[in-house]
Amino acid sequence: MPELLVTLPYHRYPVVVSRNCLGDLARFIKANTSTVAIIADSNVWPTIEARITESFNSANLNFHLILQATGEDKKNLETTKEHYEKLANLSLERSNYIVAIGGGVVGDTAGFVASSYLRGLPFIQCPTSLLAMVDASVGGKVGVNLKQGKNLVGAFYQPEAVFIDPFVLST
Repeated sequence: MPELLVTLPYHRYPVVVSRNCLGDLARFIKANTSTVAIIADSNVWPTIEARITESFNSANLNFHLILQATGEDKKNLETTKEHYEKLANLSLERSNYIVAIGGGVVGDTAGFVASSYLRGLPFIQCPTSLLAMVDASVGGKVGVNLKQGKNLVGAFYQPEAVFIDPFVLST
């Protein structure tokens, strides 16, 4: 798979850019964990559900799905709280992964959840919008909005990997 390597003083991670690379997602994750929570954009999920499910089935890896409603108004502390509660019901451990599948709203929210739940879970960005592919998914900018302004609560929290599949732009 073609990939770029983001190298920081304290962390390195691949940015994989390839058509159908989402099919390799589970294999990459399986080498590192046994439990995965996917936080996915509710509009995007139906278009890639079969590909992700097939990837995880092929790797004998289960995932738990958390759908997030689309829209900037859902990038908030209430959505974050809902995600925390769902993750708590899954009894995740610090070695388990969160995978963000969606545009910048889902990537920012899921990344913030990953940065703060259990004081930090590893996560993978799978951006599905052009802006998220070239900006929001790389660099570790994660956060949510308050009514007073955009991205007022957040962190810089680097992903373990970014999987960019141009196929999703055709939807």
